[in-house]
Amino acid sequence: MSTRFGRIWARPRTRNPVDIETFAHIVAHDLKAPLNGIASMVDFVVEDYADRLDDEGKAQLRLIQSMAVRGVAMVDGLRQLSRVSSAPLHPRPLDLAAIAPRLLEQARAFAPDAVVTPHVTPGPAVLGDPALVPLMLAQLFTNAVRFSERPVRQVWFGPAAARDVDVPEGHEVYAVRDDGIGIPAKFHTSVFDMFKRLHGVDHFGGGIGAGLALASRIVERHGGRLWLTSAPGDGTTVSFSLPGAAARSV
Repeated sequence: MSTRFGRIWARPRTRNPVDIETFAHIVAHDLKAPLNGIASMVDFVVEDYADRLDDEGKAQLRLIQSMAVRGVAMVDGLRQLSRVSSAPLHPRPLDLAAIAPRLLEQARAFAPDAVVTPHVTPGPAVLGDPALVPLMLAQLFTNAVRFSERPVRQVWFGPAAARDVDVPEGHEVYAVRDDGIGIPAKFHTSVFDMFKRLHGVDHFGGGIGAGLALASRIVERHGGRLWLTSAPGDGTTVSFSLPGAAARSV
């Protein structure tokens, strides 16, 4: 389907996922400590051998350090994915419009030199885990604020129409829309992959490319759908469904 925001793509439901929980635990246990050690050792080398290193040598060591620090962040991302994939759900009625302002305020930290103007519209209550659903919203709001080059950035949040996406019966649909740089159609699927970034690691405030993967996993755990519409220069709209508060189970 084509819209002025580009092709709509819906995240497929998970089918027989690998044991990411076990894998993430092993990776976190075996890699985080040595990666932190590499980052610390670079500090020691630069401090103890500064008089023997030229500027190029120091720059190369700092590059090694930044790569190690990024590796630690990726390990933490895997651990977070493991938690959202396996943590027991404790659903209760949630007013998303009441939760949104605090999370949007936190997202402003990712654009300290910009003015962020939020627009929140109240909607029906949903049934969701009070720890995981705010985490999902935080990922979407952070992306909406971060991926823009505008000095004044608009973020809209509220109830939305499902359009041509099939959502489960009894679910409410919400959307986060921004006026940022947008996403080319050819990346509409891959942006949901863990650690997928479309820009250099130092662009748009860094990050490890885990936000949409985490948000999608949380929505899927609630039995919902998450999808996006986007085109370069036209911003991005990420929509999701969660059970309505009247639903009996998640």
